[in-house]
Amino acid sequence: MKRRTLIQAGIATLSIAGTRTWAQQNYPSRVIRLINPFPAGGTADVVGRKVAEMLTVRLGQPVIVENKAGANGAIGTAEVARAPADGYTLGIAIADSVISVASLVKKPGYDVRKDLTPLFQVMEGQMVLFANRQLGVKSLRELFQAARANPGKITFGSWGTGTAVHQIMVILERSAGVSFLHVPYKGAAPAFQDIVGNNINITAGPPALVAQYVQKGYAQPLAVQGAARSGLLPDVPTYKEQGVDAPLLQTTPWIGLVAPKGLPVEVQMRLVSALNDVCRTPDYEKFLNTSIGGARPTLKEPAPFARDIAVEFAMTNDLLRSMGVEPQ
Repeated sequence: MKRRTLIQAGIATLSIAGTRTWAQQNYPSRVIRLINPFPAGGTADVVGRKVAEMLTVRLGQPVIVENKAGANGAIGTAEVARAPADGYTLGIAIADSVISVASLVKKPGYDVRKDLTPLFQVMEGQMVLFANRQLGVKSLRELFQAARANPGKITFGSWGTGTAVHQIMVILERSAGVSFLHVPYKGAAPAFQDIVGNNINITAGPPALVAQYVQKGYAQPLAVQGAARSGLLPDVPTYKEQGVDAPLLQTTPWIGLVAPKGLPVEVQMRLVSALNDVCRTPDYEKFLNTSIGGARPTLKEPAPFARDIAVEFAMTNDLLRSMGVEPQ
């Protein structure tokens, strides 16, 4: 009896293992959910829907974007982390949802380094620091001079405490030994509205938006984040060119795809191959140029993507802790 039971158990185990192997080799065989942890209509949503559309063609199964916004991206990303690691639930990730969130949100429910598999970075953008024209500064040097003459009076608008613009301005304060007045908003749009209305002096935004503001006479660009200048604003120098050589200012805004930890190798390879193909197409590059001005495909596969996240995670959260930012 024992021998028969052992044989039956062995057959069952082999059957389960065989079924699992078959499922992985025949992936995908049903709809894939791509969770966007931010509101519909934002950059992550627009890029995610384009990638989903192109993945649908390459994978032969529908890839459907679901918006699960809230808590700085933590609500949707936590759902990805909790999902089965079978390739049928993926997530859109940006620095806010997988890096800053560790310091900005109490108990986000995941740690990108332990609970998620970085799959592929699909886009790299840029961020331009700019002032309203009435401030009368045209460079970081002039901004620092104005700040020294008016300590704590020049205002900057961020998209919330601890978010990217807040981090940038704290780095500048420490670099130049000056102080600015922080005005936190709930998102980027109200900050942009108030700089156009001359209610704040400084903020940052994507090159395409800043270029529009320059043409309309609203804005004066001051510095570009990253290692290179923007093709849309070629006369605007980087922070490093202006003497601010902070490693975090060499990073750039990005969008990538993540999956739950423990994704089978066969499934990961299938997804990475399809994403690589998407990001190499002229159609996708044209889409980023026209819809997300100043952005480009990055073709960053799992290993380098994970390394970059780890480095940026350490730098960003060290800065946020030193700023005394309290998780909400």
